[in-house]
Amino acid sequence: MGSASKVGEWQWAAALLLLIATILLINPGTYIGGGMDDWRYLASARCWVDQGPCLPQNHWEGRWPLIAGMSGSILLLGESRLALGLWPLIASVVAMFMVAHVGNRLFGRPIGWWGAGLLAITSPVASQLLLPSVEALELALVAGGFLLLLNWKDGRSRWSAAAAGLCFGLALQVRETAAPAILLCLIY
Repeated sequence: MGSASKVGEWQWAAALLLLIATILLINPGTYIGGGMDDWRYLASARCWVDQGPCLPQNHWEGRWPLIAGMSGSILLLGESRLALGLWPLIASVVAMFMVAHVGNRLFGRPIGWWGAGLLAITSPVASQLLLPSVEALELALVAGGFLLLLNWKDGRSRWSAAAAGLCFGLALQVRETAAPAILLCLIY
């Protein structure tokens, strides 16, 4: 086997984190505001910070898994660009690691790590690492649900099945466009 197979998991993980850090140094894009989606998510998070969970008045406010994370970040760090970007960054990193694990599971290592690295450098991902948006969280939940579904397939663990269902349900709460991806996961 080639040298890629001799590299340990922690080295692949460190390389992915280094790639993400490099992207953030090159393009630290963050909150835009001015009526864009991220502004609407911020307004919802402010409501949660001020009043607790608020009933949604539109589809942006209904994406509570994003809003809850952002409001928690604001409560911990105060309202700042760092606080607004922290939850999307965590979701992006988790999404990339989930993609890596699914890829490694289905196609063998290091294919998943390469796939996660390629995902990281795509423009939609790289430009939104710190931007309050739902895409990364949706991907993290769908990929996490699929990984749990693969675990369930191996061992028929009720915990894996329940956790996969929870991930898929949350992905649909984040955005309805998760439905086709979830359907493909279930068909697989």
